[in-house]
Amino acid sequence: MRKQIFNLLLPAVLFVLTGGPNAAAALDLTGWTLLQSGDALTNSVPFGVSIQDNSYLVIARGDGIGGPTRQEFEAYWQVSLDPEVVYMTGDSLGGVDAFPQIGGESTQSYRVLDLTQSLVDGPTAAEVETRLSSNQRISLNTDSSLQDAWINRSIAFATPGYGCALSGDQARFVISEIADAEDNEFEYVEFFYGNPNSPDTTPPTPVDAYLASVCNATLVRVVFSEDIDPDSGSDHFNYNVQPDMGIPDSASVQGNSVVLSFHTPLALTQTYEVRVQDILDTSGNLMSGPQSIDIFRPP
Repeated sequence: MRKQIFNLLLPAVLFVLTGGPNAAAALDLTGWTLLQSGDALTNSVPFGVSIQDNSYLVIARGDGIGGPTRQEFEAYWQVSLDPEVVYMTGDSLGGVDAFPQIGGESTQSYRVLDLTQSLVDGPTAAEVETRLSSNQRISLNTDSSLQDAWINRSIAFATPGYGCALSGDQARFVISEIADAEDNEFEYVEFFYGNPNSPDTTPPTPVDAYLASVCNATLVRVVFSEDIDPDSGSDHFNYNVQPDMGIPDSASVQGNSVVLSFHTPLALTQTYEVRVQDILDTSGNLMSGPQSIDIFRPP
């Protein structure tokens, strides 16, 4: 059953991220704090939480009796979380299980503070239309309080534990996604840690593909696991959409995604896949052979 929709701005959420010793290339979250406006709750993450370079912390709301397991969360969102993704539920945060509380028309905003109470990220742009939607950070180096740093998408396009890319020259821990769900216990807040100064030896992979515009079926966006090389990414011969569409007319690189343009629209009743090859990331790593990914179409 859907939760009640609140229209009131309630007191702030406060919980502390307490992490253990640093692992190699990991960020220790000891004593860090997250503030959420919208609900009066206080939670503390259990001891030993740290996050690996270029990985994620995903906190699902939970159900009051332990919350969904990692496997149940993966099955609900139809994803396979990387082993380095840190997953926990609100039930494990100590004291109150109903965190996060997302959805409806109540204003939601988040901030992250480090051990010295210095601002790390946030406040996020007020998310007014969060019911059954995923608010995703599309520019991790843009001020999170700006709407331009975010895109509001249907929960059918939610990307728990993947989809982020960080450019620039500083390591950053950021709030990367805020997603509602039909079932309360599966809504989540996602955080991403990226350190561009760490050597990048991981090749890019396609992680998502969908119609770039519901009003224009000639445009397809392909999302990669990281920012890609503009030269290889814009070579339209590196893409092939089947059946029947073939090589796109053009390919436009936008950070970690590419928009493919066709002169004829895709048929909304047809299932398509994008075949991708010879794509480099910005560090020069070549993708490991040709790969394919289905194009998601809105119903």
